[in-house]
Amino acid sequence: MQKFYLLLTLLLLSTLPATAQNGIIGQGFANGFSNPDDIGYFNDSFGGSRIRITNSTGTGEQYFRLVRAWSGDNTEFAPLATCPDNDQDVSGLAGSVINGVTSFGFCGKAFYIDVPNTTDNYVFKTPAATGTTEFIYFRLEGPVADIFSTSQNPANNADGEVPSGTEVLVASFTTLELPAGQAAYLRYSTDGFVSSTVVPMTAICPGGPCVVSATIPGQPDNTTVSYYVFTSGSTVAPAADGSDADYRTINGDTNGGANYTYTTNVSLPVTYSSFTGKRQKAAIVDLHWTTATEDQASHFTVECSLDHGRSWRERADVAARNLPTGAAYSFTDVGAPVVDLSYRLRQTDLDGSTHYSSIIPVPALEEEIRTWPQPAAGGQVNISLPDSYLGGQAQLLNAVGRQVRSQSLAAPQEQIDVAGLPAGMYLLRVVGADGRKSVKRVIIR
Repeated sequence: MQKFYLLLTLLLLSTLPATAQNGIIGQGFANGFSNPDDIGYFNDSFGGSRIRITNSTGTGEQYFRLVRAWSGDNTEFAPLATCPDNDQDVSGLAGSVINGVTSFGFCGKAFYIDVPNTTDNYVFKTPAATGTTEFIYFRLEGPVADIFSTSQNPANNADGEVPSGTEVLVASFTTLELPAGQAAYLRYSTDGFVSSTVVPMTAICPGGPCVVSATIPGQPDNTTVSYYVFTSGSTVAPAADGSDADYRTINGDTNGGANYTYTTNVSLPVTYSSFTGKRQKAAIVDLHWTTATEDQASHFTVECSLDHGRSWRERADVAARNLPTGAAYSFTDVGAPVVDLSYRLRQTDLDGSTHYSSIIPVPALEEEIRTWPQPAAGGQVNISLPDSYLGGQAQLLNAVGRQVRSQSLAAPQEQIDVAGLPAGMYLLRVVGADGRKSVKRVIIR
């Protein structure tokens, strides 16, 4: 069996240069300038565009050229139409379209970026596999954050409808805190993406992964709206009409390629006006929500998530008042987990059909446990914690859940040595002597 997988791997590697489209070579963003041995190949991206995400292998002026890398044609592209006098500095052009490149002849010139460190991520994109001699790049000051678990408020009813003329708030989670240089956007259309609109999303990042949100304006009756969320560079925003959205997309949540949709309808069972949550004490969360209209509503089920929307647990049922002019509700979640939480409402109609509210974040109390700096610097992470955790233990886990550091907690402020650990995201699990637990994210660069 091992021989089979080895053979399969060799076959895939041997066919990569013939099938890959676009590439990059150079001492900074690939192994060197040996063509085709040092080509770093691009991957498929949105709308036929191509993408490569990489770190630089060094600091200072790091040089590269683009390569066609298509069906055995490994033509290189360098600055200017004729042999330039100098290499082209594109350090200040992150997010800008860099064009005018032409077939590389005997100039020996290249583009270069003045790279400050080897931990930033660089996202290179070309608009298509062939037929273009332009590219863009984004510089992200940290790991690339993916986007997932998109929801809307008001939520669709069982028929995929929301009230006509009602603004729709779209919210999504990110896997990590958005690094400087990466931003989230919402793209929506009312004509099947013949035309579209792109709006920036507001990011709230309570010491870790973000909740990003933006609003789609109210639409006339019987309008079908399609939308998805995506991330791009923050220095140059995608065009408001979505004309270059695919070209500028780093990653996105497109509902598995089907996009998210809703249709407007004049009359619906329940519409929400607000949904908020606030932690009063470490294990006590107050939730409040109001509805604008109610018709044939049975009850609301309060649900919370400890893993940013991947799984949900029920906390309580609250009976609906079923008032045509709407009503106000509140629920206090006593005994709520002390970690960062997400809440949503599952509203059930009298006929048994269900609908979901938007998702709101409720972070753990900052004074419960605090870690700094983020990302970790100087080979150590500082922890401050209340006396209730003294006598317990702090455990640092890597991305696969393996413990890489542990330390007894003897003082209200401790330091954990992280020197020598690979860069990435870790989980700091703090267990008190009485068994109470708290989990924090730690980023090491």
